[in-house]
Amino acid sequence: MSFNHRSIFARTGLSVAVVMSVMSSAAAAEELYKLVEVVVTAARTAQTVDETLAPVTVISREQIERSQAKSVTEVLRTTPGLQVTESGGQGSLTSIFLRGTNSNHTLVLVDGVRINDATGGMPSIPYLNPDQIERIEIVRGPKSSLYGADAIGGVIQIFTRRGSGDPRLTVKVGGGSRKTSNADLNYGGKVENTSFNVNTSFFETQGFDRSVSADADDDAYRNKSASVNVRHSFKNNSEAGFSIVHNQGKSEYDTSNDSEAFTEFSNTIYQLNYRFPVNDVWDARLEAGYSVDDNANLAKKVNTGIISNTSKFKTNRKTLAWVNDVAWNDTQLLTIGADYYKDDVDDGKAYIKPDSGKNITTRSNKAVFVQNQSDLGWSDLVVGLRTDDNDAYGAHTTGNIAWGIPLPNAMKVIASYGTAYRAPTMYQLYAPESVYDGVTYKSNPNLRPEKSESYELELKGNMRNFYWSVSIFENNIDDLITGEQIGNVSMQKNVAKARIRGLELVMGGNFSGWDIASNLTFLDPKDLSTGDILLKRARQELNIGLDRQIGQFSLGGELRARSKTMHYGTPAVPAPGYGVFDLRASMQVAPEIKTEVKLVNAFDKDYQTTLGYNPEPRGVFASVIWSPEL
Repeated sequence: MSFNHRSIFARTGLSVAVVMSVMSSAAAAEELYKLVEVVVTAARTAQTVDETLAPVTVISREQIERSQAKSVTEVLRTTPGLQVTESGGQGSLTSIFLRGTNSNHTLVLVDGVRINDATGGMPSIPYLNPDQIERIEIVRGPKSSLYGADAIGGVIQIFTRRGSGDPRLTVKVGGGSRKTSNADLNYGGKVENTSFNVNTSFFETQGFDRSVSADADDDAYRNKSASVNVRHSFKNNSEAGFSIVHNQGKSEYDTSNDSEAFTEFSNTIYQLNYRFPVNDVWDARLEAGYSVDDNANLAKKVNTGIISNTSKFKTNRKTLAWVNDVAWNDTQLLTIGADYYKDDVDDGKAYIKPDSGKNITTRSNKAVFVQNQSDLGWSDLVVGLRTDDNDAYGAHTTGNIAWGIPLPNAMKVIASYGTAYRAPTMYQLYAPESVYDGVTYKSNPNLRPEKSESYELELKGNMRNFYWSVSIFENNIDDLITGEQIGNVSMQKNVAKARIRGLELVMGGNFSGWDIASNLTFLDPKDLSTGDILLKRARQELNIGLDRQIGQFSLGGELRARSKTMHYGTPAVPAPGYGVFDLRASMQVAPEIKTEVKLVNAFDKDYQTTLGYNPEPRGVFASVIWSPEL
């Protein structure tokens, strides 16, 4: 890389040794192969996948189209180390557990703009549309030293579609089981020094009954979306661009009373960026963003038709970033920058700060960070440090170090250490008291950030048509925020601790014409306060994807298997493990016309990723894609 402009470990130790032996032998017999795909999330600067010293998964536009996914959740759920749970299918409450960390321990960005809301800390991933996306980069492991709060488990960055080549129009229409219909219009390309992409899409499904215990009524979902991405290159090698992403719609869910419940959502993300060379060794980037995350939970009385607002969650966020890459030596790249964001919360509640008695609706965060990447010839070294200063909880400093050593046969071993943290939300800090079933729930303005300390050892390799990696990691998380109940009063406190140990095996490539992507994860996610396994985390998960092109036909399939998980209850209640199989096929009918068909849950498996909520039953979905020459 040169810069020009214990239980789980003992149980899986044999597996690691076997994999290392097989891969080393295979590498000696194969012509070496290097991945050249460029990522920016892992180091906050451009580098190839094989150069990065962090475990990264890149999901390209081609892979998204090949998967025929109807949601971003579908796109993400086969990522190594990432477990997704849903409360009843598309548009429902979705949780992401990256490497066993909590669902609010993963930072999600869209074109560099963070979308984790300020009240609950959860991103609005269920409402994003895969038709809008160019690629997704998933970085596993702590990244607070580059991105600040909420990056304990890792970072997911979603990039909107960008134009390239001659301008081209694509029209897609489709439908299928459960009265599902989809229409998508995309126009993009490049004219001289300007690239552009415009997308508009509509998706609707009658759905299925989400809840196991509620009445057997279908819960529908509707989403209207649009996105724009424009970039222009100037003669001085600078570049400016902007993007807009908008999603709005309605998602129904079950309730236990005589009401029809649903969520109305409207989410918009704006981003501006300007990159320019200061001199031969110094590049600078300015980025500005604004996002509006507006969700209202409503209930309609069946008998009277009266609609009432049961809860509201709205976050307005302004973001600014200044990032500089300085190649101060042929073997050294310094990245230094500053971040600022300000949250404005409007959910109809009075957030009162006790020491002043003032109503708190906003908070801001200022940060500076520095990272240096070194090519030492015989090894690579990355060192980073960041300090955040937040209105609500003060200053917090995080850091990371990663050391990679190239080995024979295109292998590399990487050792890393990092610290990270998650910020307490506005709701946890200042929400007013509430009473439910005789228990009074209180927030706590004295909450401290949750913090983590993580270690990892990774061995990876690339060959002519084959890639693989083995990662062993441990993440120790302190000051976890949870409700501690004394008598009839439950208060938010920093009382819990967790230790997560894991092993990830990733293998893929092309074998006899088949593209294969597979991963196997072993987890030991333990709550050290109780000794129990963390809720909703499977201790084993396996994903296998197969695809093959045969002339004008494409065939593919996907297997997802997960061991049992524990869910809320006293004591915790288990949900059995499961395996689900999907099939897909496509045909290039003519140069401008392509047809697709997908069979989900082929064996109509009955399982639950969240206890008490049904999975998507078997269904067939088809579409026709028309891309005329203009």
